[in-house]
Amino acid sequence: MEHIIDYVVTWVPAIVTFTVCAVTILLVRRFVFPIRADHKYKLWRRVFTIVAMLTTAAALIISLPISTEKQAELLSFFGILVTATIALSSTTFIGNVMAGLMLKTVRGFKIGDFIQVDNHFGRVTDSGMLRTEIQTEFRDLTALSNLYLITNPITTIQKSGTIIWAEVSLGYDVSWKRVEEHLLKAAKLAGLKSPFVRVLELGDFSIVYRCNGLLEDVSKLLSVRSELRKQMLDELHRNGIEIVSPAFMNQRPIPTQVFIPKPDRKKLKPVAEETAPENVIFDKAEKAQEIAEIQEEISTIDQEITTAPQDADKPQEVVKEDLAKKKEQLEERLTDLKEDAKGES
Repeated sequence: MEHIIDYVVTWVPAIVTFTVCAVTILLVRRFVFPIRADHKYKLWRRVFTIVAMLTTAAALIISLPISTEKQAELLSFFGILVTATIALSSTTFIGNVMAGLMLKTVRGFKIGDFIQVDNHFGRVTDSGMLRTEIQTEFRDLTALSNLYLITNPITTIQKSGTIIWAEVSLGYDVSWKRVEEHLLKAAKLAGLKSPFVRVLELGDFSIVYRCNGLLEDVSKLLSVRSELRKQMLDELHRNGIEIVSPAFMNQRPIPTQVFIPKPDRKKLKPVAEETAPENVIFDKAEKAQEIAEIQEEISTIDQEITTAPQDADKPQEVVKEDLAKKKEQLEERLTDLKEDAKGES
């Protein structure tokens, strides 16, 4: 009986060490990094868990009821195992972390922006330490590693506006002045500001024109791109300008036949705002952008509450109370948006 008691007593330090470490990890994960915390805490929650587990394993080896030589051997083996694992995975992991820090420092784009990276185009929905997520024009979510982003040119569409363009090739039998006139009108009908036309190429059989215009509301990027091409078709056909290849024109068997669709006498109603394709395609990006803007506004209100100046019309306490009410409304909206985002994910 005494032999069994002595054997159990020798394992007490290891049991106590494991229990203390396990309880500490659970408490920290529960109160410092809660499972429903904001996304920015999730990475640190995982990092803490990995470090805590490695520390627990090392402490458990030290507290085992074995000889010092065996403890040293186990620690050496554990150290080699951890070092090998880190060496194999650190290149990509640390590279992505450093790239994430670089992107956040440079701030080349933010949540809600349209970006183009190589063949990937979409709106940013999330930007973390390891990867950046974009929502494509097919409503799919694409995750791009931060290392990939800093090794490829990133094109960010400015919220103040961008140039929308479309190309068309027409024969030499049509005057460029006439083409320019109708393309400028098409750009204006598509809702573009300050339109202009460029002649890109003088080919063997045709001239390539590019119709350009400034789009101020970039949230309608996809719709206006399509609308510009529609207006170009309608405007050119309405004025008797055919958009056909020269080979086709030279070989058609009926010289008097004109390949222009008959004009539609019915006026189509413009697409309603609630049915615009961007509202469906970039739904997550829109919510992510609104969440980021509300969080930034709440931070601004906190600073204003702390340093609220004395207003001539309102006492300082009244100003702080108004700011607090505004902050409460924003926090309620923020909670609703986060719940919607969790329900859709």
